[in-house]
Amino acid sequence: MSTASTDIQTAWQRLSDEVEKWQIAGREVALWWRDDDVIEPTPELARLTGISQRYDIPLSLAVIPANMSETLAHNTDLFAADTCLLVHGLDHRNRALADEKKAEFTSQRPLADMTADLVRALALLNNAFPDRALPVLVPPWNRIPDALIPILTETGFVGLSTYKDRDPNSVHAGLHINNCHVDPINWKADKTFLGEVATLDLLTEHLVTKRGRSAGLSADQGEITGILTHHLVQDAKTWAFLEKFAAWTAEQPSVRWLDAHEAFKLS
Repeated sequence: MSTASTDIQTAWQRLSDEVEKWQIAGREVALWWRDDDVIEPTPELARLTGISQRYDIPLSLAVIPANMSETLAHNTDLFAADTCLLVHGLDHRNRALADEKKAEFTSQRPLADMTADLVRALALLNNAFPDRALPVLVPPWNRIPDALIPILTETGFVGLSTYKDRDPNSVHAGLHINNCHVDPINWKADKTFLGEVATLDLLTEHLVTKRGRSAGLSADQGEITGILTHHLVQDAKTWAFLEKFAAWTAEQPSVRWLDAHEAFKLS
């Protein structure tokens, strides 16, 4: 057996061992799945929803309201009954300065302009999908200025999702934050697969820290562990991993996938 194969087996075993510890403690491993940049029906979107339906995994799709096609609303057979649609900014346009990281919502933009965009974005998605749209913001590039967060509820939002652990000290009345923590894409290497070992280790480490057992560190135990995908840019290895991982979770009695209603306490 090659070293690479051994490393992969070891990574799966580490994850299985961690899940077993949760089960022994009488706790379930709760996961949620967010996919970004939905604008129209594509073979990739159909492939994504196919995986979710095969393994009974609820999907939360982050839709770009100003860019979505009319055909998206007319192809509701793509979506399972528990598929939720989240607001992925307004138009996913980079408005950052040249020396800043990409962002649609930036600290130099007037708050009034950004809140107006958010109101429009939520209205567009609600009008197109009145039964599926949720008032949860997924800011493009997972970036949002601190000054905008406290006023999200004034624009009708009750949820916010970015990437990496939420700050347990960042509490805003009426707003529930639940981020994603595992991204299988290596954005610094031409959007190729991060690798089976690295992706599994991201998940295992987040679960370990949620148990408070990682070098004295402890993640927010109330935050649901989120898996983040981008159906439009995933390569063959990423797709193969997602299929394998979905099948694995289906065999774990202590793993439960939550839809966005549960993740953001909307039900």
